[in-house]
Amino acid sequence: MLVDAFGWRAVFVGHAVVAALVLAGVRALPESRDPDASRVDLPGTLTFTASLFALMSAVVEGPQSGWTSPLVIGGLVASVLLMAAFVVVERRSPRPMLDLSLLVNARFVAVCAVPVVLAFGFVCLLVFLPSYFIGVMGRSPGAAGLMMLLMTVPVILLPLLAGRLAARLPIGVLLGVATGLIAAGAAWLTVIGPEVGVLVIAGPLLAIGSGVGIAFGIIDGAAVSTVPPARSGMAAGLFNTVRLGSEAVAVACMGSLLVSLTRAGLGSELPGVAPEALGTAANQVTQGDLAAAAATAGGAPAEVLQAVHTASLQGVLWVLAGLSAVLVPVIVGLLRPRR
Repeated sequence: MLVDAFGWRAVFVGHAVVAALVLAGVRALPESRDPDASRVDLPGTLTFTASLFALMSAVVEGPQSGWTSPLVIGGLVASVLLMAAFVVVERRSPRPMLDLSLLVNARFVAVCAVPVVLAFGFVCLLVFLPSYFIGVMGRSPGAAGLMMLLMTVPVILLPLLAGRLAARLPIGVLLGVATGLIAAGAAWLTVIGPEVGVLVIAGPLLAIGSGVGIAFGIIDGAAVSTVPPARSGMAAGLFNTVRLGSEAVAVACMGSLLVSLTRAGLGSELPGVAPEALGTAANQVTQGDLAAAAATAGGAPAEVLQAVHTASLQGVLWVLAGLSAVLVPVIVGLLRPRR
């Protein structure tokens, strides 16, 4: 609705307004302090952030510069080296930014795997689907937003139900059902196409949203409850780092995969187009701007661009479904009650 009424910049203005309201209310929050706190773990913070930055930069540049280019390979190598340095720094620090010893706790690791499923099976779709609805299916921004509600409304409604079910059912069962719904929904969504109606994709969107809603209702409490109370603060910090880090990496990786598949498809369908133009057209197609892509590719037919985008998105959906499905038995197995 904001995009329809005021343009895309209104979305960011809306975020700024909400952030300003929160900032204005900060003084009303009760303060809490750690009496044993020391300085910020600057070496750990810098090495961790730099490692993620190098990884995402390499992944984003891969389709444009080529996966064997020195820039991409250098970024991947730098990411590995920086993450290794981060582990060394954290193990030696008396007050580390993240206590990596928590990763020895199998149940905590299982709960941390859930946000990875959410990142690949849900957050990526929040980025990819609107441009497909608008560019390929011909929906307006407002109509695309209404279609997205099929996936997002369950995320608002189901956490309360999941919280009540957690008192009766094991956490492993609930998180297994949640991640299974996400994996199944991603695979089911491969029915998507230019001529497909809303009712056809309503099922998979509701399945994904329901899985996410169930998970959202219990994962924060589950992450904290798997460790001793004295370590709950550090557990929450590590859990949220995994959650936000996996979202950033998932969007970068799957976005890169989508562009790579689209570029390969365009190259196959439009053999006479120059490689540089193919790269630009692939970016425009994945952004939903098929008119600009047609001009860039020398007047490519809209049907070809729609077919290529659809095939590329379906390929990404199968990857998302596969990654999510692989993690389901891992999560359930690690959370299985033990004597």
